[in-house]
Amino acid sequence: MMGIMNEITLVAVGDVVPEDHRMDAVAAELNAADITFGQLEEPLSNRGKQQLFAGIGGPRYDSGDVMDTAKKARQLVETGFDILSFATNHTMDRSEESLFDTIDAVRGAGIVLVGAGENIAAAREPQIVERDGVTVGFLAYCSVLPYGYQATSERPGTVPIRARTSYEQIDWRPGTKPRIHSEAYEEDVALMVADIEALRPKVDVLAISIHWGIHFEPATVAQYQREVGRAAIDAGADIVLGHHAHILKGVDVYKGKAIVYSLNNFSLRPRGDDGEWLGPDNTPSDQMFSVMAKATIRDGAIAQLSFVPVSVDGEARPSFVHPGDEYFEYICDYFTWATQEAGLSGEYDAEGGELVLRAYDRAAVTV
Repeated sequence: MMGIMNEITLVAVGDVVPEDHRMDAVAAELNAADITFGQLEEPLSNRGKQQLFAGIGGPRYDSGDVMDTAKKARQLVETGFDILSFATNHTMDRSEESLFDTIDAVRGAGIVLVGAGENIAAAREPQIVERDGVTVGFLAYCSVLPYGYQATSERPGTVPIRARTSYEQIDWRPGTKPRIHSEAYEEDVALMVADIEALRPKVDVLAISIHWGIHFEPATVAQYQREVGRAAIDAGADIVLGHHAHILKGVDVYKGKAIVYSLNNFSLRPRGDDGEWLGPDNTPSDQMFSVMAKATIRDGAIAQLSFVPVSVDGEARPSFVHPGDEYFEYICDYFTWATQEAGLSGEYDAEGGELVLRAYDRAAVTV
């Protein structure tokens, strides 16, 4: 699609669960962006019977009536979200009713939703957001799927990018750790590629959202993630936005495009080593340090991508971290370390309180 000379800003954050006043400290910045994207971690309703696999962190809302669900959707609007992915391992935690409640409430509040639906055709439906003549297309997928959560032609759910796992013994000594292999389902990757190729001619910028990866483990990026991320770029995606890991991961640059493996939590309570939610008086864990991706789109392309440090307290309240703040240097160093430790190619320059990715023509960005 022919680009134009308008400039807009797309910001993207990780896993989000709305609650009263939880995101007040970041609302002004999110509303200031032209397009704000997030990952809706859980249903906004608990109506219906809980699924057998759920109970591992499923919906924590005490009430699933329409009024409360609508209120939570309004909170997301007031925070500044324009589009949300609902391709998550919690999509079907409660029931079909809670899935439909959530979709209806989010869309009824005026937020675009992608990645889930009443059947696989609806779940795969791409979404396009237009601002000032610039079009950004979104597709969303989930790799961490409990059984039965993927949509089919006859069942609601989310869009799968599944993977197989195998283990290779690499030491002759019994009981030693194996090498772990993971390979994406070829049919799922082929469908994702077809989705991207169909959407590519219709938009200026194409963003892929994937709920994937190894959670709580620092730096590690699974084999299948590298495979899927690169397949998305090869097919025509401009950026891959990853989440679910509940810990910050690094960034790879492939063919000049960014694969962000985990943005980490944005408004989600971190977990302690014992699996319990950390409270406000607990020592912060690395799960509490996050980033917001900030893409400047100019002339129909991403001209700059930077990352704004974020801290999330024990009550799941995010706040932006600035130079001189307590955790600013820690988050910047951790993000750089996670990238290098995983053998990824992203490199950053610290500029104006942001980490700017060295992969784009920043001279094209107006000040």
